[in-house]
Amino acid sequence: MTVANSIKCEWVTSPVMAKILGIHRQTLLKLRRSPQSPFVEGRDFRWSGMTTNSNLQWHLERTEAAFTSPIGTQKIAAVENDDDTDVTLVRYRVVIEEAVVSLEQLKKYNQSCDEAGYYPDPDEFFECKFEDWQMGCPSMMFDVCDLVKSEDGHGYVAFMGDVRSATDDLVSITDEYLDWKHHKQEGISLADDDYMGYWRKGAKLNMSTPK
Repeated sequence: MTVANSIKCEWVTSPVMAKILGIHRQTLLKLRRSPQSPFVEGRDFRWSGMTTNSNLQWHLERTEAAFTSPIGTQKIAAVENDDDTDVTLVRYRVVIEEAVVSLEQLKKYNQSCDEAGYYPDPDEFFECKFEDWQMGCPSMMFDVCDLVKSEDGHGYVAFMGDVRSATDDLVSITDEYLDWKHHKQEGISLADDDYMGYWRKGAKLNMSTPK
């Protein structure tokens, strides 16, 4: 009796199917995506919902049969040989986006802290559409390492008025600790938008030299 026959369920998840076939789950998913795949959608696997964002399910007997058949073995070998010619590119991105909301909304947000000291998710609270700032690469204006302080990978700051035509200049003079919201227990501050005044003071470090 095979492992598949010992399981009553006809359709199973990817981790269960991979265990039955004796391969890693990622190997099973790679085989499914490959043009050389021995598996056929509708016959060997299906989606539990209406879209490919739903859970992937595998038919026990038909998947095992396709995997162990002579043709299936040849296709699997071809997929495994692709590792000698393919590479995986991984990238990280620092993306700056902006949206215009009312000052009243910002005030309400900063008053919405719960009993545990946490603020709501800004995206959900403001219900606004953040758009790319269209200012080119952020690293051309400032050191993006200064902004990546949040465990969630994002932060927030606000300026008075619609300043989208000069966001890059204003962001470049912000203080990564005093101005930016990096954590769920911080409100969103209104940062200084006097760009010319900042440079007139000669305060590149935003502080005076102690006497």
